Amino acid sequence: MIIGSDNPEFLKLLAFLEKKARKEKSGLWKRVVELLKKPRRRRVEVNLYKIGMFESEFIIVPGKVLGVGDAGKKTIGALSFSSAARKRIEEGGGKALSLTDFAEKVKSKNIMIVV
Repeated sequence: MIIGSDNPEFLKLLAFLEKKARKEKSGLWKRVVELLKKPRRRRVEVNLYKIGMFESEFIIVPGKVLGVGDAGKKTIGALSFSSAARKRIEEGGGKALSLTDFAEKVKSKNIMIVV
């Protein structure tokens, strides 16, 4: 599949997540890579109130998290965060992590992908 991005950090993230998916035989990370490979105009943008509706403590957003609403005390891994979203997550007692940090630090079976 041809990737339109020439951003070296993004390409490094894709390679890291693909390797993790193969190593762990994980459909979760494979699906995250599929969603990230979509064109930029189709990438996910999710508000905090939508994240707050889910029971899971660990959330992955293969796109950008926006700052409308409240997510509660959750650990969220995303491609990027708006400044308001990062501030509200940390004020609410949660953690805002990059996808690389999330993949390395979170070892749980209860992870949800929010699209």
